[in-house]
This record gives sequence, structure tokens and C-alpha cells, in this order.
Amino acid sequence: MRIAILGSEGVPYPNAFAKISEEIGCRLVERGHEVLVYGRRRFVPDATPYRGMMRVPIPSWNSKHLDTITFTFLSTLHLLRSGWADIAHYHGIGPSLLAVLPPLRGMKSVVHVHALDWQRAKWGLFARRYLRLSEATAVRVPQATVAVSLGLKAYLEGRYGRTVYYVPQGLDRPVRRQPKVLGTLSLRPGRYLLYMGRLVPEKGLHYLLEAYRRLANGSAGPEPPPLVVAGGAAHSDDYVRRVQDSAPPGVHFLGHVEGRLKEELLSQAYLYIQPSEMEGLSLALLEAMSYGNAVLVSDIPENLEAVAEHGVTFRSRDVDDLAERLATLLRDPAGVRLLGQHAREHVLSRYSWDRVAEEMEAVYHHVLTRTGEVVAVGPEGRPAQ
Repeated sequence: MRIAILGSEGVPYPNAFAKISEEIGCRLVERGHEVLVYGRRRFVPDATPYRGMMRVPIPSWNSKHLDTITFTFLSTLHLLRSGWADIAHYHGIGPSLLAVLPPLRGMKSVVHVHALDWQRAKWGLFARRYLRLSEATAVRVPQATVAVSLGLKAYLEGRYGRTVYYVPQGLDRPVRRQPKVLGTLSLRPGRYLLYMGRLVPEKGLHYLLEAYRRLANGSAGPEPPPLVVAGGAAHSDDYVRRVQDSAPPGVHFLGHVEGRLKEELLSQAYLYIQPSEMEGLSLALLEAMSYGNAVLVSDIPENLEAVAEHGVTFRSRDVDDLAERLATLLRDPAGVRLLGQHAREHVLSRYSWDRVAEEMEAVYHHVLTRTGEVVAVGPEGRPAQ
């Protein structure tokens, strides 16, 4: 089978689209398939194969509104000219209308929905309307639609009356790192709070900063340890400036982190906090739990799906509730450690890249062999093997 992956930044590149492309793609190569990944030229400068996957660098118009669509459009044109693939796998709802084109050349299309992008605060009215249209085409145009969470699957099926397959994120089994780099940042193991994610409004960092301020000035509970904010902007420079300018003392902005520093931060945190207003299925949250971190998350459905009963929740957008739950966890280090152990066991038993690759392969086989019919859906809405 030949699979072309379109819409992600390319591999390797550290975000959820690229991570799921990379981890599924390399495993499909190991299972005897050929995988080609289109990458944005500023991230993937050449066509050197990576983990057995072929790569094609493609230019794009690097702006908030045009980056993804120009990149995916040019990638699709390249694929149409070659006619190389059996499956064209698009990531994200924005470029889903392009999924109508590969079947004109005898290929099949699959669209992978990671989130309802029209909900993101960075988009204006025109972009939101386009993304709402794209949500519909993501379900109606391709031969198969895949959602990364059960909540997304239920929403899309309920709204459009079509079968959507559930293939979630996966996880590598992490190796906990002893502190070597943390000391250079004046951070002590087990004595800092951690937020890790893009600095965009829908991730809710501003709620966390206000709750932290209340604890820091003594009005809402015990004095908190330092708060580490690890993440970069995503066409959201104005928001980043606002949260940095308004942050209280004790907040450390590290920018985007990866490699050893990321592993140490996840290994040594006291508590991981995710105050998001919207998610798909957060890979950052799953990774944090896999390292044995207790987690405090907003009570949106996607976060509840990820943590089940193995985390602490607060009412989304409610700073008072967030500050109260955070204060309670700061007073109970033994309970925090136990909660982290249970979180690790939960996600490592539930999310596996090997299993995800097998399920994605099952969707591909169905699309190629039984076009137009509905494949049997297994437990939790996952493709039956």
C-alpha cells in the first residue's frame, strides 16, 4: 500500500499533527507499506528519507490564514501529477475540501480531524465560516473520516449522520530523566508547576496566570512554587505579549522546548496544569500523564476523556475554581504523587502507537477494498480488526 500524508508540517517536527504522522508512518513502513510525507519547506528543507518515510518539501505562504491551505494545495497538486499513492491522508479540517481531488486520479482520501478548528480564538469571522464549511467537507468528501477523540466522533456523527472512525493519539513509554538541565534554570525537582502547550487563547493560559497570581499574593491559598510555561506562539504574537506582560512574579517562560529539557521538565514537575477552553485529544496532556504527573485540567469533554477519574478537574474558564483546586493540590503532596502514579498506569494501558498504527491500517484497507460500505466499529468506536 502507498500512503501520502498531507497537511502536517512534515517529519520530524514537534506538534500533534506531525507527531501522529511520524509515529503512524514509520510503523506502516515497518509493516511493509510505502509512506510519503509532504513537509513545509521551512521545516523540511530536503527530501532525505526519515525513519523509512519518503519526504517532499513544499513551499507555502507563511501567514496565519494562508500557510496551511497553500501548502496543502501545492502538496495535492504534486500528488495529482505523480498519481503515486493509493491513499491520500489529510490532517486537519481546513484543507479537507482538497480531499475531493485524489479520487479523480484513482486514489482514495482520508481526513483526520484533530479539533474543531473554527472554535479557535485566533480566527476572524471569514476564517471561522470557512472552517465551519470545512468541518462538513471533512465528513462528506473523503472515503473515510477519522477523529482523535470519542467526543469529536460523537459530534461529527450526530451532526452529519455519517460513520466516523475513532483512532486516537498514541504514546511512547517515557524514560524519566534525572535533573541535569533544570539547575541551569534555577528549578528544583518536584518544586515547580508545569504548563506545556502552544501560547494561544484557547489553551487558557491567562486563566492559569490569574489563579497563580491569587495564590502568589496570599489571597487564595498557600504560596505556590514557580510556574513553568513551556510553549511558543502559533500566529499569536499579540496574545503572547499580553500574557508575558501580565504574568506575576514566579512565572518562567521558556518558549518551545524539546529533547532533554522537555523530558526533564515532564519528569520532575510537581503538577501539570491544562486550563484549555478547547482541545481535540491533547498529546501534551497524555505525555504528561505518562511521565507520572498528577494533572489539573479544565472540565471540557476532551480533557475528561483523557484523564477519566485519574486527574483533578476545575470548571472551564472559572479562575476561582482553578485557584481553589490548585491550592488543595499544593497542600497534599502525598495525594499528588499517588494521583500521578494512577495517571501513568491509565494512559500507558490505553494509548499505544503500535495499536494506533494497526487501526489506521485497518481503515486504509477498508477504504481500498470496500469503498462506500461501512467498516465494523469495535470497542469505543475504534475500527474492528
